[in-house]
Amino acid sequence: MTLSRPIPSNTPGFAAETQATEDIRRELEAALLSARPSDSFRILVRENRLPALLPELAACVGFDQRNPRHHLDVFEHSLAVADGTPPDLLLRWAALLHDVAKPLCFSMDEKGIGHFFAHDRKSAEMAEDILRQLCYPEDFVLRVRGLIHYHMTRIFFHTERAVRKVRRKLGNEDTERLLLLFEADRRAHSPEEASDGPTLFESIHRRLQEDEKKEVAFRMENELKLLTEELEQATREWMTLGEKKAPEQNAFYTETVFPLVKRCFVLKETPKLANRPVDGMIMTVGTSPEPLILSILLCRPSEVVFLHTRETEDELDRIIEDTGLRNRQWKKICVGETNLPEIYRACVDAWTEWGQDKRILVDLTGGTKAMAAGLMAGAATLNMQAVSVANTRFVREYRKPYPGSEYLDFLQNPYEVFGTLKRREATGLYQRHDFQGAAAIYGDLARRVARPDRDESRFYLSSAYESMDGLNLKTASEWLDRILEAPNRYGPHFTGEQLARIRKQRDAVRLAAGYLEDRRTDAMSLLKDRAALFSLILILYHNAERRDDQGKWDTACLFMYRIMEMMEQRRLALRDIDTAKADYGVIEGLDEKSVLTAFNKIRQVLKYSQFSALPSEISLLNGYTLLEALDDPFSIGRLASAKGDKPEKYWSMFKKQIERRNLSILAHGYEYISRKDYSEFKRLVDDLLAFLADVEGFDLDTGKKAMSAIEFEPGEE
Repeated sequence: MTLSRPIPSNTPGFAAETQATEDIRRELEAALLSARPSDSFRILVRENRLPALLPELAACVGFDQRNPRHHLDVFEHSLAVADGTPPDLLLRWAALLHDVAKPLCFSMDEKGIGHFFAHDRKSAEMAEDILRQLCYPEDFVLRVRGLIHYHMTRIFFHTERAVRKVRRKLGNEDTERLLLLFEADRRAHSPEEASDGPTLFESIHRRLQEDEKKEVAFRMENELKLLTEELEQATREWMTLGEKKAPEQNAFYTETVFPLVKRCFVLKETPKLANRPVDGMIMTVGTSPEPLILSILLCRPSEVVFLHTRETEDELDRIIEDTGLRNRQWKKICVGETNLPEIYRACVDAWTEWGQDKRILVDLTGGTKAMAAGLMAGAATLNMQAVSVANTRFVREYRKPYPGSEYLDFLQNPYEVFGTLKRREATGLYQRHDFQGAAAIYGDLARRVARPDRDESRFYLSSAYESMDGLNLKTASEWLDRILEAPNRYGPHFTGEQLARIRKQRDAVRLAAGYLEDRRTDAMSLLKDRAALFSLILILYHNAERRDDQGKWDTACLFMYRIMEMMEQRRLALRDIDTAKADYGVIEGLDEKSVLTAFNKIRQVLKYSQFSALPSEISLLNGYTLLEALDDPFSIGRLASAKGDKPEKYWSMFKKQIERRNLSILAHGYEYISRKDYSEFKRLVDDLLAFLADVEGFDLDTGKKAMSAIEFEPGEE
């Protein structure tokens, strides 16, 4: 099936062509919105289907960029960028196609370095053509084109004027998408490029955003000041009209004072809602409709349920008129003012109808105290935020709040107090590395407290570490993604250093998971990928450390033993020796006879039997013996020399530790590993791991710190 532009509807075969295009589009969208788009597109390449679906992208497969800033070909780089963005269809299309014109724009300078001049503009044009062929709406096509067109601005734009130009072209929403594209593109460059911090463009954009917020706040402050002065003057006139309930006074309040109260109240209290829309409100109706009117005008709920009595039903007419609620937005329920179960049941019904994931406010301002008690019980139980319109000054002779003194009060859920105790319990479990128990409590808190962001972030983090402990690395990376994909929401609950570590952990776990999840990937590919293998080693290392803290030394020893295996397997893999089925013939110039002699010499020192041939299935002990015989830079003899020990002495200690571990209940024996046994075994592994890191130029201390579990400060609960 070849991709072609839509044909006129009166052309024969139009229906079939349209259906074919829709099928292609659905398949590509499913791939783009998957957890890892790269997996889906690599399958399309292996099945030789990509040229039919996206021939322009197929041309990028294997295209060497010949540039030190890039370590991946154009296709793999594009997939890495797509993987690095959140599952937003518009953004993912931009990520996938942002470099699609590079093969057409390639040139090479006299030093042999590749360049792609104007590839951003050409890629934008090609993307526009591709998406039009796929029958996307014009607005969608142009927005993707805009992101691709400006994806190089992070390099070239260095002034506020230039950044403002981009924002005027793209709008705030797509400028935020552009920043996400910048970040994903940067991370997909060579390691040196990817380590760079935020660009000047991003810094300017962030600063302009803050400036705009300040400007809006300044305008609101000035407007509120003028309104307040007008309200004060109207209030003085109102209070000079005479005694309470005088017809003139009531009319003046309704027609002149209260309209100003409404405007002041909304302007003053809007920041409290934090730009989060209110899906529904439940409120009891009393004999004073003004507070409910203020509450509705401020919150602008999508739907409202009024709980009224027979005596207060008539007040609804004015509430509906003043707030402009449409008929489909509200409903009324007549309740007994002392019937708490009836009021509670009305709360449950509304909560069930709207959905527990909605933002629902319960307004306790109107009605009797008994009605408010029933409503509060429902709010506390169902985790709905209780509010009321309060005031700082009440004029008793007029039985009204002093105009302008009204404010929206967010009432504390009783569970917040209980939640503090539960949060302390969860933090204790987390610190003891019981991540499953901590996640269960944090998750419950996040569902029930009024401000769940901190508990949600800890739920995601605990769940990620629980998944890491179970070696479910793909799931662990997805939990960490939840935190990183909402920096404005969860970022304030971590330090900058902690967020940087979470990002490194996500990247490391994702890298290792990519090999472990793909059953078609052979072990040799993983062993030869230094970054992926060290990521996996450090995941196991910290897993062992946590089991040590819990007194589970047999399990901790098992993880450390596996690390020892991985180290020797990697060094042998670099020589193309597969420990599962070694083929020594692949090693060019290898003298098997002399290597066997050296191999048996070490076995003789260890008082083991001699081999007639080099082993095809290589155990841990034989692996280290073979590395010694091959005179590998990572060998027991060289480690002993580096530590100032005799090789024979170190080999003897090595043999003793391996044999002691093999007696464990989790190995081949029926004994338990003691704390002392584990400490001695760990000391050996630490020596080997530090030596391997030194041989391969890996910063082990930085790696260990980056992969260690985030710690919470005392008293944070």
